[in-house]
Amino acid sequence: MNHLDSLLGIADLKGVQWVPGAGQPDCGAWPEVYEKIQRAGKLVQFLGSLDELDRVVDRIGSARGFVLGCQSVGPTERDKVLRHLERYGVA
Repeated sequence: MNHLDSLLGIADLKGVQWVPGAGQPDCGAWPEVYEKIQRAGKLVQFLGSLDELDRVVDRIGSARGFVLGCQSVGPTERDKVLRHLERYGVA
C-alpha cells in the first residue's frame, strides 16, 4: 500500500494485482483500493471470491477493468461463474 501511488504513476504498467496480507480482512473489504486502481486507468486483477467481488462492485459501482482470478471456483463451475459475471456485462 505504501507504494501504490507510485505504481499507479507508471505509464507502462497495465494492471495491478493487490491482495490483503495474512491476517487482514478478505478482498471484499478493500473497495477503496480497487477503486483507486480502477480510477488510475489500470486493470484490476481480482483474486477474491464471487461474493467478495459483489461486495466491492456494490461499493464502487463498476467491474470495469476487472480481471477475475477465481481461486475458489473449479473448472467444473465455469458456467456458474459466467452466469454470475453476466450481471456486470463482462462475461
